[in-house]
Amino acid sequence: MITIYLHFFLFNLISTYWLANVQLKEGILTWLVNSLLMTLIAIITILVTKKNKGIHLIFISFWMSFEVIHHLWVFNWPWLSLGNIFCTNTKYIQWYKFTGMEGGTLWILLINYVFFKILQKKEISKFIFSLTLIIFPIIISLYLFKKENTFTQTQNIIITQPNANTTKIYHDELNILKKIYDTISQMKIIEPTILLLPETFIKESVLNNRTQDCRALQYIENKKLNIKNISTITGIIVKKTDYYKILSLANKKMNSFDTYDAAMYLSSKYKTQVHFKSKLIPVEEYLPNALTGFGFKSDNFSLGNDYQSFKINDSLDLSTGICYEIIFGHSIAEMVTEKTGAILMIANEQLLSGEVEKAFYTNISKLRAIENGKYLVKSSNTGLSGIINEKGEIVYKLDDNKFGLANISVPLLKEKTFYTRHYSKINYLIIMQGFLMLFIQAIRKTNLLIKFKSFILPTEKTR
Repeated sequence: MITIYLHFFLFNLISTYWLANVQLKEGILTWLVNSLLMTLIAIITILVTKKNKGIHLIFISFWMSFEVIHHLWVFNWPWLSLGNIFCTNTKYIQWYKFTGMEGGTLWILLINYVFFKILQKKEISKFIFSLTLIIFPIIISLYLFKKENTFTQTQNIIITQPNANTTKIYHDELNILKKIYDTISQMKIIEPTILLLPETFIKESVLNNRTQDCRALQYIENKKLNIKNISTITGIIVKKTDYYKILSLANKKMNSFDTYDAAMYLSSKYKTQVHFKSKLIPVEEYLPNALTGFGFKSDNFSLGNDYQSFKINDSLDLSTGICYEIIFGHSIAEMVTEKTGAILMIANEQLLSGEVEKAFYTNISKLRAIENGKYLVKSSNTGLSGIINEKGEIVYKLDDNKFGLANISVPLLKEKTFYTRHYSKINYLIIMQGFLMLFIQAIRKTNLLIKFKSFILPTEKTR
């Protein structure tokens, strides 16, 4: 068992070594815990498999369920899901529009299983099957990649990259806003345009959506009067009063506010809309009470549970994900409505100091564009601020580590993909088949079925 754990630990360490550059203590904890969870899957497979019969297929079943569950609970860690591997070769995985990233995981596991059997028995029939298994999805993908998607509408979006020092408690957001709007004032804004600002761009918290108390938001509101046709989506910290905490007398020192990492849409046509981040990085952004005494640093955000899109006008929604949410296929798919024309992404990659981790994050973002068949527009403080098309290609980007902005006309594709429509059923089936396999194998391992039959239908000797 120790050998299995060491293998999984090396897998975690080699794949996500860059965590040490972000936060060393939290990174080591992540490697240790994630390796343990993966080891448990292997141990359970061994324990419930009778005489190692079909052990590899049983492991595939359990691993698929593990990956999906690992995306759904609060201690999620989706970076190492196997289907992410192909994010650098999106031309060959256009079929993710049907299966999502989970289909890529199954593809990898089945191919490895078949090749393992070939090496064991050297059977030519299995070799032919494995080639078919590899080639068929690629042929479908190449066809989908060459197929042109038509669009009749576009939306002007100003992507920004402030390149601000967000590690400060309050970075000088007013001066940055002035610089942004000075640049915009030199543009000819004729069509309705959305200004997209990064995650946590506004550090001055807003209490109970009282935008009038925030200087940066008031600056944006005033600029809307001077520059017409501009609406704004910005990252912001929102605090909401928790009346249950206020009424609680058990702990008078308890904080009476829930703090959210949020995206806010400011428009002259509609009332202010807010989306609370629904996926938080374990430890770094969300810290369970059991770990509070071990010296871990955390932003201690509260977990949002809304997946709403922003209503831009009567015929257009824009689904807006906040940083870590983009790693989760089901989170983005859940935000997509019948009127969603594109996916927006706001992020802050300042903690991702190296090029490897930034590229990894950007490449995984491509999967969400493919799965949902929509353009993905991303504004980040640093890293990639640009546009990814529905086929996972970067079609425009600003220079990294430099202040910049650009007004881009983004094609709107409102048709939902198969994955967008059925992602919840796909996840449900994957989880259920894993538990069903576990149940069946547990019965076989313990001979419960034989004992049950002998109890109901006694043999001649027992009569």
